[in-house]
Amino acid sequence: MKKQLALFSMLLALVLLAPSAFAQDTTTAPAATTPDTTAPVPVTPPAKKSKASGVKKTSGRADTEMADLTTELNLTDDQQAKIKPIVADELAKIHSAKKATTGSTDDEKANSKKIRTDANAQIRALLTPDQQKTFDASAKKSKKSKDAAPAATPAPTT
Repeated sequence: MKKQLALFSMLLALVLLAPSAFAQDTTTAPAATTPDTTAPVPVTPPAKKSKASGVKKTSGRADTEMADLTTELNLTDDQQAKIKPIVADELAKIHSAKKATTGSTDDEKANSKKIRTDANAQIRALLTPDQQKTFDASAKKSKKSKDAAPAATPAPTT
């Protein structure tokens, strides 16, 4: 009986003291070292702004859009070289127009639509007749999906 009581006491002590044995000590002082003043100080680049801050990277979007067009239309290297600046310019214009717009969202959408229409006309001029058919069909499909999206959203009641 005494052996069982002693064993039980030791196990109880182990269970109660184990968490404190593995706890992290946060009260230790930092090591006393002198900084090396001859070593260059690393410079950290400024943090990139996220989409949450309202800043969008147009270069990444241009690459994505070019990849989609290349896959969808089977663009040649020459066509890609001619179309990429058009897409990049389109996205840059839309981005700067959205930043500069102080009017309504309808004005912003109309301005963006004009920029896209102009860019699509430039792109279409560089395509073969078969590619133009595919491009036009794709534009119609995306227009239908954009037109259908607002209708599915119920109007807010105030």
